[in-house]
Amino acid sequence: MQAWIKSPINPDELENTLVDVLGQMEPPTLVSTEAISGPLFPYSSSNLTILLAEDNLINQQVARLLLKKLGYPVDVVNNGQEALLALARTDYDVVLMDVEMPEMDGLTATEHIRRSHARSERRWIIAVTAYSMEGDRERCLASGMNDYVSKPIRLEALQQALQVAATALQSTSQRITTVPCVSAFEAKPSPSSPCPEDPAGTTLPPLTKT
Repeated sequence: MQAWIKSPINPDELENTLVDVLGQMEPPTLVSTEAISGPLFPYSSSNLTILLAEDNLINQQVARLLLKKLGYPVDVVNNGQEALLALARTDYDVVLMDVEMPEMDGLTATEHIRRSHARSERRWIIAVTAYSMEGDRERCLASGMNDYVSKPIRLEALQQALQVAATALQSTSQRITTVPCVSAFEAKPSPSSPCPEDPAGTTLPPLTKT
């Protein structure tokens, strides 16, 4: 045991404790961006733009601290609906998507993204969930997610998932640039499925930046 805190949990005490614990951890071995991509790599693991969709405040704080330790800034929203609106105004490379959220869950949000966003193919969605039952990973991938990280999030697992995302996004970018094509995900949504890129007056609360 590296630390302990008393219940009820004080948010400031929790943050300070997490900072102390993470500061004692050995940093993960980072793969050289140059080795992955070459000098003109637009999606290096150091310049990914990341959106976190997570409704639990403690989980938000833990994810922020882990990403900060890895050198990533992150914007935070509280549910799937807010994620769609955030993506309509900012072209994030990676979405860390919780599965169980109010208003709109992560699976439904992912299906909307894949169906409605013009740049959907260039967006990497990672499920972040406590689900561990057989078939849960497959269910996340079937909804259109690209990868899966289980809770509690381990620093090494998160860092590896983001490196995989950077490599995959680079490959997609090169393929689309070399051979112009229309993604299957670029089809217009049906009238029964409003496009989240046109939120029809819906206002998104200010994003929480780290």
